Amino acid sequence: MKTIYTLIFCSLFIAAHGQSDSIVYPIAPEDNTTDTLWGKKIEDPFRSLESNNVTRELWLEQEEKLTKSYFKTTKHGGSIADNFEWVSQSEFNIPRRSGPYYIENRIDPYSPNTVDIYYKNHLYGTSSLLVSPHIVSNQLSGFTEVAVSPSGNYIALLYSSTGSDWNEIGIYDIINQKLLNDRIKNVRYSSIKWRENGFYYSRFDSVDEKRKYLDVQSNQKLYYHLVATDPSNDPLIYQDKAEPLNVISANVTADERYLILTETNPVIDKTQIYIKDFTLSDPLTHIDVKSGFEFSVIGSAGDFIYVQTTYPDAYNGSIVEINTKNPSQWQIIATNQKDLRLRNSVYINNKIYALYQHEFQEYIVVYSDSGDILKKIQRPFGSSTRFISYSPEEKGIVLSKNYYFCPPIGELLSIKNDSISTISTTKVLFDPFKYQMTTATYYSADSTAIPIYIILNKDFKKKGPRPTLLEVYGGFGITPAPSFDPGLVLFLNTGGVFAFADVRGGGGSMKEWHQKGSLLNKINTFTDTYYAAKFLIKEGYADSTKLALTGASNGGLVCAVVANQHPGYFRAVIPIVGVYDMLRAEKFTAGAYHTKREFGTVKDSLQFLNLLSYSPLHNIRANTQYPAMLIMTSENDDRVPPLHAYKYVAALQKTTQSKNPILLNLEKGTGHSGSYSLEKRATHNKYLYAFLFKELDMKYHAVTSY
Repeated sequence: MKTIYTLIFCSLFIAAHGQSDSIVYPIAPEDNTTDTLWGKKIEDPFRSLESNNVTRELWLEQEEKLTKSYFKTTKHGGSIADNFEWVSQSEFNIPRRSGPYYIENRIDPYSPNTVDIYYKNHLYGTSSLLVSPHIVSNQLSGFTEVAVSPSGNYIALLYSSTGSDWNEIGIYDIINQKLLNDRIKNVRYSSIKWRENGFYYSRFDSVDEKRKYLDVQSNQKLYYHLVATDPSNDPLIYQDKAEPLNVISANVTADERYLILTETNPVIDKTQIYIKDFTLSDPLTHIDVKSGFEFSVIGSAGDFIYVQTTYPDAYNGSIVEINTKNPSQWQIIATNQKDLRLRNSVYINNKIYALYQHEFQEYIVVYSDSGDILKKIQRPFGSSTRFISYSPEEKGIVLSKNYYFCPPIGELLSIKNDSISTISTTKVLFDPFKYQMTTATYYSADSTAIPIYIILNKDFKKKGPRPTLLEVYGGFGITPAPSFDPGLVLFLNTGGVFAFADVRGGGGSMKEWHQKGSLLNKINTFTDTYYAAKFLIKEGYADSTKLALTGASNGGLVCAVVANQHPGYFRAVIPIVGVYDMLRAEKFTAGAYHTKREFGTVKDSLQFLNLLSYSPLHNIRANTQYPAMLIMTSENDDRVPPLHAYKYVAALQKTTQSKNPILLNLEKGTGHSGSYSLEKRATHNKYLYAFLFKELDMKYHAVTSY
C-alpha cells in the first residue's frame, strides 16, 4: 500500500469576484484502498482520512490555513461576526415550567459566550440566577437540557463538553448551591425524567473512548438514579439483550403515576411499548406492536394515558386514548388528517391542543377528550409554533412563536377561553415587519407540485436578479420549522432573497411525500432541488451568478449531489454536516439507523446501485468548473462524522480542476447541532455569510438601527 506523505500548501490568490487565477490545494494522504461490492470495484483512495493519524492532522492544518487565507481576502468577515453577535443579543427568553419553577436561558452579561439558567416562582415574576455552566467546567458554555426535581430542591444538568451527542449528567443542589458528586457518564440519546427524588435516564455502560465518535453504539440501557447516591449502583430498569441496537427512552406522567417506556429499533423498523402503573405491584406491561411508529405521551387522567402517534396507519399523526386496564385497546380521539401534519399536542384538563401544519401554514385545533373539535386557531403565516409548557396558576399553555428574521416571541394560550395573548415582548434591534413572505408552487421533472417559501426585504425593489440563497433539507419526513437566524437578517437587509423549497423526502402532509424522496426514490429529492433553482432563475429572483445553495445534515447531502449533477446552475454551494460517502455511511455512528426508511443499505444489490448512483464522493465530475464551495463540518459530530467532509473535499480538490475555491471549514469543539457558545455561532455565521457576500458580489451594510 503506497501512501503519499507530501503535503503542499500555496497561498490562495483571489480575483475581484471570488474567481481564483491559481489555487494550489494541500495534497491529501492517498493510497490504493479498494472494496468490491456486488462485483463492482470501488476505489477509496482517501480511506486514511477516516481515522486519526499524523498525515491527516497535517492535511487538516494546511486546509485550515487555506480557508483562513481565503477569508483574509473578504472585506467584511469580522464585521459580519460582530454584527451577528449584536443582533443575537436581542432578548428572547421564554419561561418554561420545570418542577415548581419557571426557568429561562440567558446570556451571562459578564461572560457573553455563556448561557446561564435563571428561575422564578411565577410566570410574570422576576428571574434570578439559578445555575451557570461554569460550575461544571470553565470550558462549558451551556447545557443540553436542564430538569428541576418535583420538590424544587435539585436540578439535573445534561451537558456535553465536546459539543457532541455524548453527554454527562450532573446534579446541582439548589438549596445548598453546590454541585453534587454523583455524575453520570456515557449518556447519549437520553432525556431526564424525574420521579420523586430520582430520575430515569438512558446510558451505555461501556464506550471505547478512541472510537466513540465513529462506532455504532450498542446495548443502551434504562436506569433510575436516586439523588446523592453512587451512579454505579443505579438499578437497571430495562435492557434488551436480543436487540443491542435498540434505542430506549422513558417518560413519566405529570402525576407520577405512570412510567412509559419506548423501545425502538430503527434498523429493523420495530417499536415496542411498556407501561408501569406505580399504584400497582405489577411489572412493566408490554404492548406488542409489529412495525415502527412514533409514540409520545401528551398527558394522563386517572386510568387513561393520552398519546400522539403515527400508529396504526396514521402517517400525519393521530391522538389516542389508552386505558391502562386494557392497554392493548387504543381509542382514537383525533384521527389522522389527510392534508394536515400533526406536529405537537398536549392534554390538559379534559381538552387536547393539537398543532397542525400544511406546507407553511400552521393551525392549533382544540379537541374535547371525546374527539369533538371545539376551536380552530390559525397561526400567523410564515411563523412556527412550539408548545413550551403548562402554567398551572395562569391556566394556560406557554407558546413560542418563531420566524426566520425575528427572535422567538412568548405567548400564552388560555385553556379557559382558548385565546392567545403575548407574555413576553421580544426586544428586537431591527424591524421584523419590513419583510415580504410569500409562497409559490413550482413543478418538478415529473410534474409534481413542490411548495417553496420566499422572503424578501421590502426596502429593496425588484430590479433584475438579486443574490438568492436557496435552502433545502428533504429527508426523514421532516420539514425544519422556521427559526431565528441573525446571519439571514444581515443577508436580507443587504438585498438578498431567501427561499426554502420543501422538496420530497421532507415533511409534507402526504405519506408519499417522504416515501417519494427516500430509498430508491431519493433521486426525486435532488431533482426537486434542481427544479427549485430553475424556478428562481425563471421567475427573475436570481441567475446562475447570483444563486447559492445550502442545507445541513440531509440537506448537506442534497447540496453535494446537486452540485455534482448541475454545477453550472449555482455560484456558491454550502453543504453543512452532510453525508457524502453513501457506501460507508452505515458503518459509522448513527448511519446504521438510517438504512430501513431513508437511504437503504449496500447489503442489498439494488439499494447499493442506487446509493452508488448519487453518492457525492463517487460522482465528482473531473475537469469540471464547480461552483465556489464551502464544505462545513464539525470536529465532534458523532451523527455525521467529519470524515465524510474530509474525503469529499480531498476528492473535489484533486478531481474537479475548478477555478472556484473549494474550501473545508472545520468547526472546533462542536457537534452536529452546533454550539451553545455565541462565539462559535458567530464564527460559523461569519464564514457562511462572508462566503456568500464575497461569492455573490454583495455590498455589505451593517445592521445598526431602524
